[in-house]
Amino acid sequence: MLRGLDDFMKKPQAFKKKFLTNCEIQEKISAFYFHVRVLSETTVIVYKADYQEIKPEDVIMNKMWREPLEEIPEILLKHPEVTKGLIGYTLSFFYFPVGKPLVVEYDLTEGWKYMLGFAADARKKPVSLESIVEKLSSVSSLIRPRGYVLRKASDRTPVEKATITDAVKSGDISDIFLVIENLIESSSMKDNLVAKTVKESEGIVLRWRGDIFQIVYNKSSKETKDNRLSLEFFMHQFCRWLDSSDYTDLISSSYVKSVCNLFYEFKRQWLSDESKMTSFNYYNIKAEDLEAPTFGYYPGTCYDLIPHKLVRDMCMKDKLYDNMLKILLNALKKPRKKLASESMLMTDNDIDAWNACVKFIRSYTNPISALNKKTHS
Repeated sequence: MLRGLDDFMKKPQAFKKKFLTNCEIQEKISAFYFHVRVLSETTVIVYKADYQEIKPEDVIMNKMWREPLEEIPEILLKHPEVTKGLIGYTLSFFYFPVGKPLVVEYDLTEGWKYMLGFAADARKKPVSLESIVEKLSSVSSLIRPRGYVLRKASDRTPVEKATITDAVKSGDISDIFLVIENLIESSSMKDNLVAKTVKESEGIVLRWRGDIFQIVYNKSSKETKDNRLSLEFFMHQFCRWLDSSDYTDLISSSYVKSVCNLFYEFKRQWLSDESKMTSFNYYNIKAEDLEAPTFGYYPGTCYDLIPHKLVRDMCMKDKLYDNMLKILLNALKKPRKKLASESMLMTDNDIDAWNACVKFIRSYTNPISALNKKTHS
């Protein structure tokens, strides 16, 4: 795996020549990414980029995911003649909810918002995208009818190969860049470019066998806010409430309902108590202090999927409660590790109370898994 331009330029001349002669040139896409596994003609599952299934709590936290979760399965399941040939496949899509999802601005006037970026068969082997793209775009205008490959690996002409040889011999980076730009410009596939121009794209990716070389033109400057104290304070307060309450009747087979029930009682019993809110006021905890970091386009909370009306009303009226609920929806899915040395407010007792709650929720929301773990422990 090439780690960048410097790594590429350190390679022997023979390697650089082979790489530039045989690599496929792709546009580096600045958009969100998700995967779809086709299990049968009637069942597909949508996953985030990290291959974690998109669930209702994810949509509540970020309503952007509602569209692919609803639209892609509908496209596939409405057309079994297409889906039948994709059973066992994993399809990976770029997702453009708006014209500028992350760094680069794109033209979406044609109406599409999904573009197939990768596909693997049931044995997890990569498969050609062309036929799949053609089938999917023929049944839905939401899927881009073209890919993002700008030059195929097999399309080098004798003149281009000679130019590559000369550029590699010179050892000049600018010569290498010029070769790559000319390869794109002379390509019959250059209309596949999604950005306005190559230089306005996020960059380009060159692939050959297992090696990848990227040239990045535009990248974001992520700004992260340190809100660890505020987050830890909220978690500490919630754990204190857990430790003092019998919450077992609040847990149901639905993870989202369980978290909503817990949050409502925490608000009613703890946050509505002026004496207990003294410390909240002392630390001056504000809504923005509990906001999760976001990168690029973020449309907000999907209130429609909050099943608890009182919690839904609370969150819609007060951003502080909105952010608190989202923290719990994200965090109560997993136990916390032992107390970190840099912890400012959390205690060992908090960790124990938190993990006991997570374990109890899991036993209700996934009883078969909990039983299997108990059987094999």
